[in-house]
Amino acid sequence: MREDVSSSWVETLNTLYKYIEKHKQIDITQNTTRIPKEYKYEFYQLFDTVRHQYIKQYYIEELKRSGLLSKAYCSTERYLTSKLALLDRIYLPTPLFKYIHNPLIGISACLFDNLFDLIKHKIDINEFHYLSQKIIKSKINNWLQYLFNYWVMLSITKEIDVAKVYNVPIIPISSKEVIKSTEGNVNRPIPKVVPTRNISFDKETYVGFVVPDYIIYSNKIKSFLSMRFGFQRPLWKATNYKNVGKWVDFSENTPAFHPILLYTSSKLKDLALIADCQKFVKPDFLIICLTTIIDGKDANKIADNHLNFFQPPNKTTLLNWNSSRVYEDSILGQYSLLNTDLKDNLIKEMVSNIVKTINR
Repeated sequence: MREDVSSSWVETLNTLYKYIEKHKQIDITQNTTRIPKEYKYEFYQLFDTVRHQYIKQYYIEELKRSGLLSKAYCSTERYLTSKLALLDRIYLPTPLFKYIHNPLIGISACLFDNLFDLIKHKIDINEFHYLSQKIIKSKINNWLQYLFNYWVMLSITKEIDVAKVYNVPIIPISSKEVIKSTEGNVNRPIPKVVPTRNISFDKETYVGFVVPDYIIYSNKIKSFLSMRFGFQRPLWKATNYKNVGKWVDFSENTPAFHPILLYTSSKLKDLALIADCQKFVKPDFLIICLTTIIDGKDANKIADNHLNFFQPPNKTTLLNWNSSRVYEDSILGQYSLLNTDLKDNLIKEMVSNIVKTINR
């Protein structure tokens, strides 16, 4: 890529080069990074400006789309933590937290290593463009997928008239336990459900049990509702669960799925466990959130894979957030397709359908 030297990010990059050259105490070479304390503030101001200007120049559409989701997510988060006063805090992994609360800063963080490599002359400007595009596209697609799902879950919580929130505390698994669990079943009791004022979407790589992200009591359905985004085969065998709900044996090779699983029960304790290493509970409702543009045939394939595995008793919802409505009518039938523009009306419709199904 031929770079216009008059572009704002290149001008600031050249200013950064001059700043380094002017202050001989700053030592940045291919194998060394030494920035004395008295120069760090000005150095990183220039360094960050280069990153921000680069993103603004080459990733305008990504910034716009990220901004739309940021506005929707943060509005729903504020409603639950401030206006409704149900929660004190909603925890996200640090990269997701930075991204959703300030997309420019979150996306710019992807350039940190590449920009240092450029300054150190480990890569040239063309390699910088290539490597930056690769990581930014991958990260944004991943972040949008996760945060769209989290927004949907929190929006359901907002609309279903919540009286109280609960979770199932799980102790993180040590690396030794991971090794031990792969050699044979590790038996553990299911932790008890407890009231909470915090929701955490900051998940571990390995899990002992699959448990809800959180559980709510809804005045609209006069019952408990649990929600979970993401699904994987856990490592522990539960010792104290009863045969509540419809349990299904895992197949030999269980793929990782990322739908939203919804479960309902009049008894709180019945919602504590979604899966152990041998079995999982069929969800009452399945929501599949789509953020990338695909055709109707691919949408059908995604929905079919999820339906065949989870076998939910109620109609599955495909929730589509794209710049255009690209799906065919042929996917409607077993699935309910909803195209959203991140407004509350669609969530209200979806919640209304869930409430009617539960109460009928």
